[in-house]
Amino acid sequence: MRYTFADRLFPKEIFPDIIDLIFDYAYCKTIQQLHHETWTAKQCSYLMPTPRSWKHFITDNKFNYARFLRGENMIDISAVKNALDLINWHSIRVKRCPLARYTRITTKTAMKRGLDNAYIRDNIIQMVWLLLVTCTTTDFRVKAHIGRGYFEFCRIPTFSHPLSRYYPARTLQEGLVTFLLDFNVIRADL
Repeated sequence: MRYTFADRLFPKEIFPDIIDLIFDYAYCKTIQQLHHETWTAKQCSYLMPTPRSWKHFITDNKFNYARFLRGENMIDISAVKNALDLINWHSIRVKRCPLARYTRITTKTAMKRGLDNAYIRDNIIQMVWLLLVTCTTTDFRVKAHIGRGYFEFCRIPTFSHPLSRYYPARTLQEGLVTFLLDFNVIRADL
């Protein structure tokens, strides 16, 4: 049986505050926050309109809690690099759409290097996804059609929402804006 953070893991006699203290020590979050974040990541992982191999948190059609708790990326970067390898760059360059212009000013190796950079990784993943959406089956190298390469790395399932709705997961970042908002709330109570 697989447990989630919604299941009771401790005996009923233990106070919820002590349970939150244990989870706060282990994960720096309360059990409600962990349950909400895992549920959101699970839903986003299942619903993302990406190829099957891109879904890093899904293994054997089940959500992998260990990968989520380790803080790994929701999308498998090596699978994105494989999809980038299977695209025929020259056939996309001759297309007459705005995304094809992007292929004229960059290269596959530059995009692969960008996937290794944490600051621009999310934007590069979005661009590779948009390139895959504009591709037809003839826009891939022959290597993609041997075996299951196209279906595993390149085939985008039908979707009603773009990838940007699910990835990257939006989290509230600590910074100047949150500091000013907190300051104004504290000041209003005075």
